[in-house]
Amino acid sequence: MLVVCGALLALNLGALAFQVAWAVTAPAPGGVDGCVTADNQPVSAMVWVDDLSRHTFANGCFFFATLSPGDHALRIVLDNGSEWAQPITIKSGHAVGLGTLRSPGR
Repeated sequence: MLVVCGALLALNLGALAFQVAWAVTAPAPGGVDGCVTADNQPVSAMVWVDDLSRHTFANGCFFFATLSPGDHALRIVLDNGSEWAQPITIKSGHAVGLGTLRSPGR
């Protein structure tokens, strides 16, 4: 019984050490937010970050949380079909504030 308990304790401690090591080395997610306007008025749009999408709120704003750190493609598609894109870089543990994004050509 002592041998089995000792083996289980060693296994549990090993698993705990792995979880602690992973938690220390895994980068924290980041986020991005902004507001989409045209003619200084909020507009309805679908906002994409890579494969993730969100519809803007009534005030034209959007927010993505828990994005992996690194370079991403932001794409905005207005309800009228016009769209544009720009690269963004997400930093671990930070939200990128894009401010007001004005629709080009509208």
